[in-house]
Amino acid sequence: MNSRAVESKTYGNFGQFPKVENRWHKSPSGRIHLLGEERIGGKTEGLLFLDRSTVQVPGYQLPERTLVVCNDFFGIGRRPVDNPLPVEGLGAEKLAELFDVMEKMKFSPVVAVRSSALIEDQLGWPGAGKFHTDFFGKALTSPEAKSAFIQKLLGVINSSYTGEGLAHWKSCGFSEIPPMEVIIQEVVGNSWQYAPRYFFPAVAGIVNTAYRKSVRISVVVGLGVSAVSSEGLGLLYKLPILEGGKRVYHNMNHSTGKLNLDDVSCIDLSSDNMIRLRGPEADKLSVKELLKGQDWFFPPIDPGEMALALERQCGQALDIEWASRDGRELTMVQARPINKRAIIARPEIATEKIILETDQVDGVGEREFSHAILFDHPFGSPNRNLIKNLLAKYPNSFVVYGTNIARSITQEQIFERILPFTDVLVIKDLESYHMHGTGLQHIFLELVETGKIILFTRKGMFDGFNNHGKIVETVMDPIGLPDGDFKVFQFNSPVKVAVDDEHDMGMVYTA
Repeated sequence: MNSRAVESKTYGNFGQFPKVENRWHKSPSGRIHLLGEERIGGKTEGLLFLDRSTVQVPGYQLPERTLVVCNDFFGIGRRPVDNPLPVEGLGAEKLAELFDVMEKMKFSPVVAVRSSALIEDQLGWPGAGKFHTDFFGKALTSPEAKSAFIQKLLGVINSSYTGEGLAHWKSCGFSEIPPMEVIIQEVVGNSWQYAPRYFFPAVAGIVNTAYRKSVRISVVVGLGVSAVSSEGLGLLYKLPILEGGKRVYHNMNHSTGKLNLDDVSCIDLSSDNMIRLRGPEADKLSVKELLKGQDWFFPPIDPGEMALALERQCGQALDIEWASRDGRELTMVQARPINKRAIIARPEIATEKIILETDQVDGVGEREFSHAILFDHPFGSPNRNLIKNLLAKYPNSFVVYGTNIARSITQEQIFERILPFTDVLVIKDLESYHMHGTGLQHIFLELVETGKIILFTRKGMFDGFNNHGKIVETVMDPIGLPDGDFKVFQFNSPVKVAVDDEHDMGMVYTA
């Protein structure tokens, strides 16, 4: 295993937390218990930082009960990254000990089971969305309930061995996969009187302090998964808690949105699973009436001010998931350190040198290129190997991708098939769906940490390139879509791409 990577990345982001050495012990506040004797993952580091900071930064709380099952507890051991063997079962004696501890801690029936890998929620290695989180909503009072819980626990542990999980371990330089640490955490929320079958927080979301002139806050009704998943809407709303100079954004671009009243993630207590209620089903929850009855002022300060205070304690910018049980209190669920964004000054460029200018961008950075790979795939999936091979042949290239952005396909098409091979992507969004937001916060967090950037445009890019170079190669699309061929465009002279999404600036121009 790449032990050097573990040592350099696992400790120090939140203040030198030591390796766990007692079989079962708890944090000073008594809200976080640790079971096991080995090193801790990124999510646990973040929780211990939040726990320690409740003294220095009053005004928020942690979930009532959190149990960290350290990565040595089940005796799983390391797995080779090129030939992993997913875990099919866990020892009965260890499970009995786990259930005994949960009973002594007096866990409520509704819990989240979260991954906490060594390469997750670390500075420069966010790992956001790479591994699994699940929810469980039944008391562990029967063999059937315990069996169902074990399956969820195994699902989180085995997320290390999925295609996405394995790729992330490899990208971080690991030849062996250490066992997954798991966090069992009570879910912040209520069983609302008008909807007793469903459990969810009044509002939840993300607050991010990486930007230099604003604090960005996502707000969703129900579970915070709506703010981060590839399919969840994760839309924002300018509630009173966000007023006073705060800028409020969609997750995918920078425009104020509406609250997700017609797409609410919650836990169905009759089935113990997380579900998404949409349309008429969501309307039955009377969420609008719930929101009308709240004053929405968290004492003593709002999520943005709280996050800035925690940033000062950490000494690093933070991405924090928060939730409110009833709209009158603030609970911090998890935190990860992130890099403070740089500022790219807008270049003073003559108009005739500008190939593209847009304020719809994500990421920050500046690059120079000699080529671009251009193709349209309005409804299909771009060929990953073809893109990989073209970018290997023309390594000094960025990609221009014409498509219809949709919630169900964006993540796979863009972040698995294109961005692994290029640092810059221009999306010619054929129907401007990206203006509606798509809940891809985890992905864009990774964009910032890896230095990759995206520009969105509605303009026809091919026409804009014509006066600046020529097509030097055309590769037939193996799927055979009309006008789907991949074209390699060579510029007459180098072009630069400059992006700063805090200042809504994106340009492609001749150097």
